[in-house]
Amino acid sequence: PRLRRRRIQGVQVIGAIDESGWAIGRLEPDAVLVTIPEAPRERLDAVIEACSRAGIPCRFVRRQIDLDPGAVLGAAAE
Repeated sequence: PRLRRRRIQGVQVIGAIDESGWAIGRLEPDAVLVTIPEAPRERLDAVIEACSRAGIPCRFVRRQIDLDPGAVLGAAAE
């Protein structure tokens, strides 16, 4: 919550992980960057599902490393 409406490396923080479906529908982004890959699996799966439904790439970003959710979560992300 403290990062909301701020920018991280030039990318605006739109909202919390629970707001991803709303944000994707409203803002129609080119991609979604998840910066908390250690969040509970169910919450991450919900973000991946919302991105999949919208046809938007989803990436997990941790400490300067860009990770593919399929590599992090396995087959559930496909």
